[in-house]
This record gives sequence, structure tokens and C-alpha cells, in this order.
Amino acid sequence: MTILPDALVKRIPPLHTQDSLPDDKLTAYARLTLKDAGLTWFILELHTDQDTFSGYLIDPQKEQFGYFSFTYLEEHLGIASLDLLGEIPGEGFILGLAESPSTIEYDENFTPKPLVEAVRKERIAQHLKSQGLPTNASLAPHRAYYYGASFTHDAASIYKAIRDIVLKESVNLSAFRIPPPALPNWHIVVIGDWPNKAIHNQIINELRTGLLTTIPYDLLMELFARKVEENKKGTWREHHTTIRIKRKPKRQKGKRNPRNR
Repeated sequence: MTILPDALVKRIPPLHTQDSLPDDKLTAYARLTLKDAGLTWFILELHTDQDTFSGYLIDPQKEQFGYFSFTYLEEHLGIASLDLLGEIPGEGFILGLAESPSTIEYDENFTPKPLVEAVRKERIAQHLKSQGLPTNASLAPHRAYYYGASFTHDAASIYKAIRDIVLKESVNLSAFRIPPPALPNWHIVVIGDWPNKAIHNQIINELRTGLLTTIPYDLLMELFARKVEENKKGTWREHHTTIRIKRKPKRQKGKRNPRNR
């Protein structure tokens, strides 16, 4: 599900297409806003499901790369609870679940442009409201890392190999092994900050023994939340327990309360 025009959807590259590009080579293809919360997303890539996208999020106080979902944003009417992110270095793409009474809007006047240019213009606009980072500040230092694969078997040896990489190297990554029935097949998901190319290649070579895929966004958010808790403890723990998802009931579409406008 997407609020983007069909013609634009066809132009946006698939997930991970821009992963290896330097900041000044990244292209922003669309701009979304949640005005009541002061949030702006620049879309960089779009999954084939036309729901999950990678992007750059700007709020009144900080900025971050991350992965997002149109459905998730629609159901929650935006996310405003971002205070936790500033307390954990390198975790700037993990989102809270608090709601803001507004809707996500697509900027029809925005045209694809270099991300650094789009961000600079956004910062200038925020400065008029005494918000935002300095105009010439660099983009957020940490790129979001999110790769997953499904397996028809428990993939214990593959998980162990990835776990060993995460433990041996100086990286901010967590590996999760998700068994059925949380998902139809066994899954391994690696999230965190982008490592160097050599480490990424080791991880992706292991994951490619299965089928590269994505997982439901609410489950991804649960994994991110668990990673935050583990980082607070300062320890690494093996993640392979059954994960149960509690989904919020979908909102009934209709007239909205005037007080929320």
C-alpha cells in the first residue's frame, strides 16, 4: 500500500539499491510530511510490496536513516515518540509507537533530487521555526542495516556463522533467528548500523543460502525494540525464541474528531 503516484513508484529503486552509495550520491525520490509532529521523510528506495521503504527522517531535533512502512504509518497516523533514539548512539532509526493526530501527506511539488540538497532545503525551512540542525551539517552518521532471509529448515549453522561474525567484529549489529509459527518458515534477520563492506559481504553470503526477503514491519519494530534493550544492558544475547506479534486493531475509516484536526 502506498500513497505515491504509480508513475513515481516505477521510478523509485528497490530496497538496498543505494546502500553502497556515499551520502552525496543518494537520491531522494519523494517527500512525505506529518505536519502536526514536524516530521519529514525523504524516500530513497521502495520494496516490491510497495509498502516498506528506506528513507531519511527529519524531526525538529534530529535526523536519521531508517526503514519505514506506509501501512504502519497509516494505521498509527504518524509516530511522535522519538525521544528514546537520542539516548542510544547508532540506534537512530528505531521508532516509538506513540500516535500523533494527523495524516501523512505526499508532497506533489517535490521532484527527485540529491538527498543532501533536499535535506538542506528542509533545514532552512525548519530554521524559520527555530528548529532543525545547522544547514551545513552532515547527514546522520549511521546508515540503517536490515537484511533478512527465509529458510525451509532451522538454519542453525547459518545463524551460528552470522552470530560469530557479529561477536568477533566491532560492529553494532544484532542477529535474530525467528522460528515458526511467528512466520511461515524459519527466518534470520540482521539489523543495526551498516558495517564495512567486507563484513557485509560475509553476512550476505550466509543469508543468500536462503531466500532474501523482508519481514512484517511490526515484527521488525519488535526486533529493533529488543535490540535497544540489549544495548542498554551492554551485553549480547542469543536471539532465537518464538516471537509473538500483538497488532493494534485497525482504525475505522470515517469522519475524524474535529478536535484532532
